[in-house]
Amino acid sequence: MSDIEDKDLGFTVMMKELNALSGLSVTTGVHADQSSEMVSNAARHEYGSDPWTVTSKQAYFMARVLMQIDPAAEPARFWGTFRKLRGKIMRIPERSFLRSTYDRDQLLLQELMYQAYDEVLEGRMTARVALQQFALLSEKIFFDGFAHITPPLAALTVALRPRGDGEGNHMPLVNHGHLRRAVKSYIEGLT
Repeated sequence: MSDIEDKDLGFTVMMKELNALSGLSVTTGVHADQSSEMVSNAARHEYGSDPWTVTSKQAYFMARVLMQIDPAAEPARFWGTFRKLRGKIMRIPERSFLRSTYDRDQLLLQELMYQAYDEVLEGRMTARVALQQFALLSEKIFFDGFAHITPPLAALTVALRPRGDGEGNHMPLVNHGHLRRAVKSYIEGLT
């Protein structure tokens, strides 16, 4: 009777990695474990804010600090601006940076996920490495999505921004880049 030799050829490792992959997921966005101020700011821009009336204190801050008008050096300009701002009804419009990017790039994200799955299936990557690569690519897609945010800034917002910030001065949500840098990808289920 001949001996039967069982050659694995990587099937066991592949199944182990596929099982590992089934227990993992990637989320990209502003997550609850970030600062509550950042999470609130992200929600305010993603969904828009309720209208509010500019108070005297806010008008003073906008004219003095944001527009950098010195009341001692330019009193007429300062107080004229103050009067225009005080009592004005303002609201932040919905400027989706997560949902809109996902909607626009859903097929690309899906293709990248299939590629990650294929890399694991063919034994070229572990589940961990494949999802780490996918997470980085996902972050980049959402980061690049900030270039497509609508609606554009209001003329008042552009005027309130300090001069000298370059191209980002007129683009929504990118003046300082805090919100864009807050978009992170997390792999859930890794131990």
